[in-house]
Amino acid sequence: SAKIANMRDTVVKRLNGLVLGLQQTNVDSAKMFGWIRWKSGADVAKFFTSAHTGFYYPFDSIRIAGKKTKLFVKELKPTRKTYNNPLAEEFAVFKMNVAASSYGTLPVGFQELEYNNTESAFNGMKLVDIVPAIDALLTRWKNNGANYNYANVYTMLHQINDAFASSLADSDIVSISPLIFDGDIMLKDRAFLKRSPTPKSHPSWLNLHSATNIPEQAMLLQNYPNPFNPTTAIGFLLLDVGSVTLKVYDVLGKEIATILDNDIMEEGEHEVTFDANGLTSGMYFYRLTVGSFSETKKLMLLK
Repeated sequence: SAKIANMRDTVVKRLNGLVLGLQQTNVDSAKMFGWIRWKSGADVAKFFTSAHTGFYYPFDSIRIAGKKTKLFVKELKPTRKTYNNPLAEEFAVFKMNVAASSYGTLPVGFQELEYNNTESAFNGMKLVDIVPAIDALLTRWKNNGANYNYANVYTMLHQINDAFASSLADSDIVSISPLIFDGDIMLKDRAFLKRSPTPKSHPSWLNLHSATNIPEQAMLLQNYPNPFNPTTAIGFLLLDVGSVTLKVYDVLGKEIATILDNDIMEEGEHEVTFDANGLTSGMYFYRLTVGSFSETKKLMLLK
């Protein structure tokens, strides 16, 4: 429909092009990693002429039925005919939904909701912060390999996209969840989404004056399960080799545990276990430090 097309074109223009994955500006890095970039809404539309039916996979290869599989490196401007990946399809919709809400093209607030699923590494993350995490997972696929379940990422994105979508039978732009947040469904009816108690986010990928996505040095994920007793898993992403420190603090800011202390770790996704035996129930905070980067999240111990 014209309404969907106008919204899509507006969002892509404000983003200075829709990018999936991590756009590489370094020549050597571009030879190793791949990303998707559409410069206009019309280019994006060509990716949605029919539903994608392939496997859920990161940006490691280009697999077209009847053709030889090619390594996916450098920038790709795919159409539905040249690239078949339901994960990329769903992520493109999700990223535009989040951006549209952030810009006010859709009702404001969608992007600030938290994903609520204690079995997911994304549990407790705002939707706007899930975007750069998935960008990293798609492009930095070598560091995730077969151990990461990309089908689960697809399922989460589809679930969120569908949460507030209305049926637009006349839409000839996208054949999956349409890009609309009409508010007809109450938030309380979607247990996997909740309002965030933290301040509004201002991630770099939504910078109106930036034509590329400049990733942070690292990203701290929400622990799971949360609440927990007595152990919980803490995950984080490194975009390069770095010296990693991970500490836990009480509500008064007193350090109560050191999980990692200037440990040199490779780029990619990592997960460590925190054992809270001996601690009392309550709220604690864990802080990841990698070089000049630092991020803190809260966790809840319930005994």
